[in-house]
Amino acid sequence: MFNRKKVLIVEPSALDRQELKTAIETHETLVDVMGAENIEQAVEKMRSYRPNVIFIDLPDPPQASLAFIASIKEADADTRVAVMSRINPVAAETLALENGADAFIAKGHGISLALIDLIHEMIRK
Repeated sequence: MFNRKKVLIVEPSALDRQELKTAIETHETLVDVMGAENIEQAVEKMRSYRPNVIFIDLPDPPQASLAFIASIKEADADTRVAVMSRINPVAAETLALENGADAFIAKGHGISLALIDLIHEMIRK
């Protein structure tokens, strides 16, 4: 029996959030996807939703998102976290991974093959 994966998208842009949600639901089965506009909404939704996978935007400045990632991993090391960002990709990736993220991808325009690969990697593990 397969278990449904719960995915939380933390992304301030409603358009980007919907685009990622659609990509996940198109390329994966057995997923429930929920979105949050910011860290505060994400914290509230996590209390009852308990996601297996989180896709989170790393804005500039990134401190609140980095602290959130560290707290997720501290609470449940098995929760997979993928960070997406438009800020300096090398610096953002380093910050994300140092704070417990499992993966990083630079944001582009639209859904790329690299993002689809990341979706599969994050959800299927």
